[in-house]
Amino acid sequence: MKKLMHGAGLIVALFLFTVSMSAQDRKAEGRKAEGRNPEAMAKLLTDNMKNKLSLNDEQYKKAYDANLEFLNGAKELKTSEGHTVEKGKGLKELDSARDEKMKAILTDEQFGQFLVMKKENREKMRERRKPRE
Repeated sequence: MKKLMHGAGLIVALFLFTVSMSAQDRKAEGRKAEGRNPEAMAKLLTDNMKNKLSLNDEQYKKAYDANLEFLNGAKELKTSEGHTVEKGKGLKELDSARDEKMKAILTDEQFGQFLVMKKENREKMRERRKPRE
């Protein structure tokens, strides 16, 4: 009888521990999402570009504006009505427009590095979206 009670106690403790851990995960996800407004994301993205591409102050300001415009457009697309395919096309158009702006803002070398950064970020995003095994 003692062994049965001991085993049941361990199961209850394990259950409570699991519930507690999953609640903490949800809180952390909520905190991550709080800073995801277009302005904050544009600043984060442009700060990263400044570090990796050595942007000067004028380039930083113009790149921030281009990133903010892109992110505002992407947010509008995400919340709009319509099919996913249409939204995807709209996002590609926004991305192409931003690329054109970046090409005018950045030097040829910086623009090449920018395209590499975009590709790396896209790969990281795909990895995060893969189901965990």
